[in-house]
Amino acid sequence: MSLHVEEEYNKLLRGRSAVKNCPPATMRSSSFVHGTDEVTPMVTTEGSVRNNGAILSVSSFSPEKGRQDVSAARFRHLYILVAILLVMVLIGVIVTAVVAVRLGHMEKQVERAQAQLPRNVKEALDNFKLPMTWQFLPQSTAPPNVPPIQAEVHEPQPQPKEQQQYQRTKECRTECLRKDISKPPLVILSLDGFAREYLDRFTVGALEYMTKCGATAERVYPPFPSRTFPSHYTMVTGLYPESHGIVDNNIFDPSISDKMESMKRGNVDAFYLGDPIWNIYKRSGGRAACLYWPGCAFNISGLRPDISPPYNKDLPFRNRFDMIVDWLLMPPETCPGLITAYLDQPDSAGHYQIDDKDIEFQLAILDTNLRYLMDRLDDKGLLGCINLVIVSDHGMQKTNNTHYFSNIIKDPGIIPASGVIGRIHKHRSPAPVDELMKPFECERGNRWKVYQRSTMPTRKHYQKSQRVGDVIVEGMLGTSFYRSPADDWFLKGDHGYDYLRSPMQTVFFAMGPSIKKGVVLPAVQNIEYLNLWIGERIICQNLVTKPLHAQKTGQQA
Repeated sequence: MSLHVEEEYNKLLRGRSAVKNCPPATMRSSSFVHGTDEVTPMVTTEGSVRNNGAILSVSSFSPEKGRQDVSAARFRHLYILVAILLVMVLIGVIVTAVVAVRLGHMEKQVERAQAQLPRNVKEALDNFKLPMTWQFLPQSTAPPNVPPIQAEVHEPQPQPKEQQQYQRTKECRTECLRKDISKPPLVILSLDGFAREYLDRFTVGALEYMTKCGATAERVYPPFPSRTFPSHYTMVTGLYPESHGIVDNNIFDPSISDKMESMKRGNVDAFYLGDPIWNIYKRSGGRAACLYWPGCAFNISGLRPDISPPYNKDLPFRNRFDMIVDWLLMPPETCPGLITAYLDQPDSAGHYQIDDKDIEFQLAILDTNLRYLMDRLDDKGLLGCINLVIVSDHGMQKTNNTHYFSNIIKDPGIIPASGVIGRIHKHRSPAPVDELMKPFECERGNRWKVYQRSTMPTRKHYQKSQRVGDVIVEGMLGTSFYRSPADDWFLKGDHGYDYLRSPMQTVFFAMGPSIKKGVVLPAVQNIEYLNLWIGERIICQNLVTKPLHAQKTGQQA
């Protein structure tokens, strides 16, 4: 290498080297031309070293440049990691959104299924016409005096002509053929849900026979509300529901229970106030028997009928009538002088089989059983010895307008009660009563009337008990209320409406040695029955009691 070239080479290295204060380095490259190891460095005009055709940048050997490259690589890795995290977050957001959409879709499907389920169940009930079963009293082992359950076999259903023939051909019994009966026992038989208007459309021969041989009423007004338990307890206490405490078939009273209690299952004596007729009769020294009459197993006084078998919904009506006849045949010292008995027809037919042909069929069966009772009493010489009274608690109305409280009022603090008379208890709701009434104002007068307890019409006697509720939503005929769709019983007919509505009115029949023959009473309220039950000519001539003073109708429950 010439001296000039070497000087230029050293200048280039000193001026362009990225590593300052470093001595010029000798660039070596191995060349295996002709088997020799010869270094042949060449300097280009651009300041690069050419070695056998390969150009090496002098600056590529800078340590500072290397550190910058490493740092840049690290930042690139960080950027990639951040990008991956962002992508993952985005994917998570997308997945969450998709899941939320799917859940919303599933929720709508569930709501549609829930909405469809009641219709399916209703169709099933319509197809099978399942009867309503009433669990009035707790189930328990039957006592020895209860006959075993037997299959109930019905004769061919009598036609109206045959039913009319019964009341025309059977003679009225005016004399008692039993010498061991000195005082006529009183037998009160309740036919649940027997509407007065049924007599205008159907023939019941046994009841026409009682009309011929005894007394009847043009119509009977039940109490308000015209429900099974309130009406039955009114008939035996002479009190309005606001006073005897049984304001409906289900009751909320926080002083007794922290939940809504059904009177069909409840066994709390504290619900039942007042003094029922069997208590009055027992205090006079008599013996009383009760066959499934609502409320006879419970009373705040602690008194019970002497004979009161547990409720057995499967016991056929004929077996029940056999029990009544057997009780009346007991020796005088053990024979009950007062018998209250209950049958759940034609109420079940009215609730679930509201068509006339179904009602007529059930009334024909009922008539067959009533004629069986009268024939058995006649065969035993008892028909002219007892005072037999047949009553009912309410009528029946077709329903076609159902509302759910859960769709009308959104307040988890309230406790609503189902029925044709909807009742709302404020309970833990912070809202004032006026606010609870507002959701019902839009339909007022069309489908229902809404009241505060204090503004209820006086004639309905539904103000004085807190068990009534804070807001009362009185449905018009055909309207009913449930807490939610899950509580819907899918009834075809119901009751509880204002007693002045003719479908709610019911019947009264009586015959016996203490009953005048051929009497037709004007319309009466069944709260007056107690005056009849304790009358001197009904139970016994020496019974001392003051019904109007013993029963304070203003008593608060």
